[in-house]
Amino acid sequence: MSKTVFILGAGASKESGAPLMNDFLDVSRSLYENEKIDDLFKDDFTRVFSAIDNLYKIYPKTDLDLENIERIYSLFEMGRFIKKLPGVDNWEDIDKVIDSLKVLILLTLDKTITIRTSNGRLYPDGSYKDFVSLIESIKDVDGSFPSIISFNYDLALDCALYYYHRKVDYCLGNNNNYDIKLMKLHGSLNWFKSTESNEIIPYDFSEINRWYFNIHALDEEDEEVEINLSKKFSKEKIIFKEKELLPIPIIIPPTWNKLEFSYNFEIAKVWQKVAEELSNAENIVIIGYSCPETDNFFKYFLALGILEEKLINKFWVFNPDQSIKERFESLLGPRIIKRYKFEKLPFSEAINFLKDNIIGKESKSPSVRWI
Repeated sequence: MSKTVFILGAGASKESGAPLMNDFLDVSRSLYENEKIDDLFKDDFTRVFSAIDNLYKIYPKTDLDLENIERIYSLFEMGRFIKKLPGVDNWEDIDKVIDSLKVLILLTLDKTITIRTSNGRLYPDGSYKDFVSLIESIKDVDGSFPSIISFNYDLALDCALYYYHRKVDYCLGNNNNYDIKLMKLHGSLNWFKSTESNEIIPYDFSEINRWYFNIHALDEEDEEVEINLSKKFSKEKIIFKEKELLPIPIIIPPTWNKLEFSYNFEIAKVWQKVAEELSNAENIVIIGYSCPETDNFFKYFLALGILEEKLINKFWVFNPDQSIKERFESLLGPRIIKRYKFEKLPFSEAINFLKDNIIGKESKSPSVRWI
């Protein structure tokens, strides 16, 4: 088990170019209106925006946030559950709307995450490279790699870990050869369902890197490139490790109905591993996650995950929004609150803070440890 667990929210990927949830639809619409979307996928964008426009018909009667893509996703899923969605006459077409929303998410992240090349490898812009360097240093302090829990669908962190030659275990039960556990609570753009079973297969980033350089000459060092994952995963079926996979990525809405997406407990394997890692953690570091009031699932999940008698030495939260401080304070009991530290810092500055206050102290004095 890892002594240190990181929990990363959308604020971490924002520095690599990913839009925040409240801005996501505006960015998607801008890409669509400015002809940045291939013709193959324009129908998907049209279908999603039409469905959202129809939701505004119920807006005067309810208090709904129709600007947040995660809220929209949850509304679509509720519509599928009750077989009713404004403007959709045939309830079976709701599945098409949801699949189109996943395509919109994939393309928007594909177009906005900044990726560069170096020595035949892809790496993300922003602070993820520095973050991987940080966890390498923490391994020297703790004696084991930190585990990482992420709420993000994108592949910026996956790319950075690959760049540094680190093998990832997504904790889906199909990988015994890894360096770092990366548990993505809401799914990932490189997770796909087998056509023959409920098994979820992660498409290794090493294969994405190989595919990219098979069709592109080695670019100039540090050149900004577009991976164009949508073309890679636009076929009716994906073949990976001799298995056929459905081309729609596994993405889970962040609010009301997570258990509906257990896919015969495949996703539940990840959640169970998260609970195990939290229950054995000595240090919990949360960066860029706002702990929205609507995500009761995570609140209960965190509470149950840290029920064990094991003492938590550090519960640190980093976020540029000062209001998040009280939100986390309300979650913590008296045994942890005295271990709680909040710093009003974005991802990049949080990394520097941790380097200065943990790794820096450790290197100056062997008697100073954060655990």
